[in-house]
Amino acid sequence: MRKLIGSAMVAALLMGVGCGKKEEQQVVKTPEGDVTVTRKDGEVSSVTVTGKDGTTTFTQSGGELPKDMKVPVYPGAGAAESGSFRASQQGNEGVEHVSSVMLHTKDGLDKVKDFYQGQLKEKNPHIFEMSVPDGKMVTFAMEGEKRSTTVVLTENRQQGGTDIQIVSVKN
Repeated sequence: MRKLIGSAMVAALLMGVGCGKKEEQQVVKTPEGDVTVTRKDGEVSSVTVTGKDGTTTFTQSGGELPKDMKVPVYPGAGAAESGSFRASQQGNEGVEHVSSVMLHTKDGLDKVKDFYQGQLKEKNPHIFEMSVPDGKMVTFAMEGEKRSTTVVLTENRQQGGTDIQIVSVKN
């Protein structure tokens, strides 16, 4: 998992760099392996990191919830600036998938929290509530046989409303 997170940081840096034509690939050779950046119409669509421990692929989209996340989207929530990404790592221990989506709604944190408490009730989530410098934060954490899912709700006083981050890790 640490290698996947380290690769995620490299991919995040590369996803913000450069522009292109219709579709192009750029390969960067590093001591740890090769990094392939694929751009479609000037936008980075995927980053693949290949090294001795396996291959990790990152894809980014505009806030679409991956179909296999098994968590409902709050009604009326839209994609936040950072959108969503999916990373898959193929290594000696099998395949691990990490999906993340960032959403925003104008609804208040308490209303969004009530929605997720009702929707996730059967999954018996661990619920953590805390105060943060800019307001409140609520986290729903669920563990399954081969999947862990976290829903983080954060009060967004600047834009008004609530930021929603859904992260799923599947082995």
